[in-house]
Amino acid sequence: MSPRLGALLVFGRAGGGHVGWYIGQAWRTIAGKRVLFFRVRGGNQKNMVCDTWIEAERMIACRWPAGVTATGAEIELAWNGEPVSRNEA
Repeated sequence: MSPRLGALLVFGRAGGGHVGWYIGQAWRTIAGKRVLFFRVRGGNQKNMVCDTWIEAERMIACRWPAGVTATGAEIELAWNGEPVSRNEA
């Protein structure tokens, strides 16, 4: 399944993993290459509930509740200039 509003995303990172809810995505061009980033709402990012950008390449799973039909589509957001998260601790 591709991410859509409300999907739970799981990301790999050094020392463990990270889980957050998908709220949108944006493409950026970095060094001539298009890179996809997810906007993720997490309950313990920087020791608080907040939204952050995480590179889509780090996603290792996308989950949706069993028995519930996933609706909607990917949500394209405008990049807001915030730095990309490298470690959500």
